[in-house]
Amino acid sequence: NKGVYYLYNNLILPKNYKLILNSGVNLFLAENINIVSYNGIDIKGTKEDTVLISSIEEDKPFGAIGVLGGENSQSYVTNLDLSNGSHGWVDNIFFSGALSIHYVDRVEIINSVISDNHSDDGLNIKYSAKVFLKGNVFDGNFSDQVDLDYCEAVVTDSKFIYYNDGINQNGDGLDLSGSIVVVNNNQFSNFLDKGLSVGEESSVLIYENNF
Repeated sequence: NKGVYYLYNNLILPKNYKLILNSGVNLFLAENINIVSYNGIDIKGTKEDTVLISSIEEDKPFGAIGVLGGENSQSYVTNLDLSNGSHGWVDNIFFSGALSIHYVDRVEIINSVISDNHSDDGLNIKYSAKVFLKGNVFDGNFSDQVDLDYCEAVVTDSKFIYYNDGINQNGDGLDLSGSIVVVNNNQFSNFLDKGLSVGEESSVLIYENNF
């Protein structure tokens, strides 16, 4: 529930439990610390009372928020502000994004900010049949802002923004592999590689975006 929490050890939920963060949760993780939920995740921030996830120390990024699921599993995220994460290995599973969601049947992320993370991806979603991303800001993550692998998705009304730090110049805004995606009414700004990368037999309908 609402409050300030500090994690100094990995938090791995039992496989039949779902991680639920209600509005007003401020969650700070120590360096390289991970959270893994095997039954999806619900983040219930509001416009007035977001859910904040970041590192305890600014120069020591946390690991990853890893979400695993199975048939009929669901994850809903609204008004999340997530920053200063990286990646993580847990139970021989690699989570390449600060927020990594694998094998969850339905994923919705709405009105959230995922920024300034230090991993390959700010957000990584793999093997999800129904992904809906709307009204989000993906900003200044180290490499790809969002990576969708083998998903069916709608990505709309969102901003993908990269700031050149003079070090990493290989990141994409939205990187698609093996996916079927509608990309509508988004803004892609300042990428030195690709704003939108469509690869590995993806099929994409792209309209009314600003590059």
